[in-house]
Amino acid sequence: KKFNYKVFGSDLQQIREIEIEDPWLELSVKEIKKENTLIVENILFETNKSALTNEAKAILNKVVYALKQNIKINVEIKAHTDNIGSDASNLKLSNERALEVKKYLIQNGVLESNISTKGLGESQPLNSCGENCSAEEHAKNRRVEFILKKH
Repeated sequence: KKFNYKVFGSDLQQIREIEIEDPWLELSVKEIKKENTLIVENILFETNKSALTNEAKAILNKVVYALKQNIKINVEIKAHTDNIGSDASNLKLSNERALEVKKYLIQNGVLESNISTKGLGESQPLNSCGENCSAEEHAKNRRVEFILKKH
């Protein structure tokens, strides 16, 4: 027999909160609604490093799960940095970070043929504070975007 779990009202509210906060949960259950779906994640990296932290891996595990459930989806990984350091070093760092994310996805069962990467350095900040950014504003610009496309 199958196990049948009846959701209580209080549990339902918690499930809805998770569903609202986690676009990967929705993706793993349903098809992509638009041709190009953008999901932005704050993948955490140490300053000037491309190695994935445990927190980043926890986020990427959701990505792995969703992409393995939807093998007809291609994903473009776009990595961004803050504006601390030179343009050239930030571009190199963002490429390394995008490749680390790709490597992790492949190691965990996502098809390599479904993944592309692009490092954009500091060229597309989410805010316009420039050199006067607070630590929080810098952190907002250090992000990984996943562009999902049907193939």
